[in-house]
Amino acid sequence: MNQQANYICSVKVTIIAAIGANNELGKDNKLLWHLPNDLKRFKQITTGHCIIMGRKTFDSLGKALPNRTTIVITRNKAIAVENVLCVESLKQAFVAARKLKEEHCFIIGGAQIYRQSIHDADELDITHVHESFEADVFFPAIDQNKFTEMNRENFQKDEKHIYNYSISTYKNNDKKVAAIFLDRDGVLNKEIGGYITNTDALEINEAIAPFLKKKQSEGYKLIVITNQGAIDKGELTHETLKEINNKLKDAFAKLGVTFNEIYYCPHHNEISMCLCRKPKSLLLEKAIARFNININKSIMIGDHERDRYCAEGAGVFGVIIPSNEVGNLY
Repeated sequence: MNQQANYICSVKVTIIAAIGANNELGKDNKLLWHLPNDLKRFKQITTGHCIIMGRKTFDSLGKALPNRTTIVITRNKAIAVENVLCVESLKQAFVAARKLKEEHCFIIGGAQIYRQSIHDADELDITHVHESFEADVFFPAIDQNKFTEMNRENFQKDEKHIYNYSISTYKNNDKKVAAIFLDRDGVLNKEIGGYITNTDALEINEAIAPFLKKKQSEGYKLIVITNQGAIDKGELTHETLKEINNKLKDAFAKLGVTFNEIYYCPHHNEISMCLCRKPKSLLLEKAIARFNININKSIMIGDHERDRYCAEGAGVFGVIIPSNEVGNLY
């Protein structure tokens, strides 16, 4: 069974907004203008895709917009609306969209969600209304060093549009990269049912190498995230773990695969409290920051639910495979 197409899924993120001359968005949870043609265009380009918004924006709409997947970010777990998926964070929204196999998501507001998402957006679709308004919410400043205006279309006011406006598309210049995060035991090497505490116990899962070699040639970073609680329990030293990991790297190098980094947590939850042991996501987040990784084009492959929870905590799509059954990836 070849499930590669399902595993390597990604989503394009577009922020779409209409803003005044001073980045005004609205007041009292209402729009500041009425531009019928711009509203028609919004409907046209978002129909058939996923729209992500905060609760206040959803409240201003009053209902789910037809023919679109609607994801609302809210901490109110009591909200239950037909045809609306509620999540608690922007990261959860991105992961939810990928689970639904959405290929293009539009962030439609409000101001707080725009601020949170602008760093992850592939592009901005901005209607500039050429007038100043009294407002209580504002769009974040568009960093001209980060976003390049690719095109602009100007529209003059008429009997239905009392303001001049223009529509601009901005491309994100930030060269973020995609990554494949990998659990170690059960994915890269054989799961033996206990700790691997010496190099002799390490047996490579060679069947995953063609898949990793191909993805690396496509520009993916390969980053290992592994729990090594045996260190906390005194059954393994940092020095021996380094020898084991070096054997792993050398074996895969002979198969044409190079890992960009191996991150490990030395703690065990029976002994130490930490933020780096999976299912917590600190190590993943460190790697994302260090390598400038695009979370919406990256995945994590593991053989345990804690790997998926770790991935989703950082906003990355998690893939769970049966332990040692890595051949299905290619």
